[in-house]
Amino acid sequence: MAIDVDVESDKLDNMLDNFGNKLEKVCQDIIDELAEKALDEIQKNYSKSQYQAGEYMDFSKSGSANEKTVSMSGPQAWYSEFGTGTEGQMKPHPLKGRFTLNPYNSGKTIRKATKRVAEKEKAIEAGISEGDLYWTYVDDAGETHYTKGVPAQKQVYDAGKTIERELPNIVEKYMKGLF
Repeated sequence: MAIDVDVESDKLDNMLDNFGNKLEKVCQDIIDELAEKALDEIQKNYSKSQYQAGEYMDFSKSGSANEKTVSMSGPQAWYSEFGTGTEGQMKPHPLKGRFTLNPYNSGKTIRKATKRVAEKEKAIEAGISEGDLYWTYVDDAGETHYTKGVPAQKQVYDAGKTIERELPNIVEKYMKGLF
């Protein structure tokens, strides 16, 4: 049994002549889509996060046609991503150990709640009981808040995991279009 395949050399030559340029464009399109999806995912994750009063965040995408950086930044970005205090310690970030970050519940402002502190309205609202580790902070409006911290929100980490799962489908979509 024999199978015959006809190939028109002009069409094959044309495809091969332009393949390098097309491949470069496809790779740039893949990077663009991945970066845009990552940015959208981080923003979506942040919108569902638990956060402290007065916290704001900036989101950006930058880079060249062949390399993109997607980021979440702001004064509380590290704390939001990795968590803080007792809450962060109870639900830690899986990659915290890869960074030179302080341990949960460390620092000069962390203290143990006394009975007097635990009876304050704002401490009760924050779920602080006698003996709990806590701290206070003042928001932009000058209001004092009590907290035991926040769990790791993992906005960037979770976005990365989503992009990892979607990567094969995105690459396949663009590669099919190449041929």
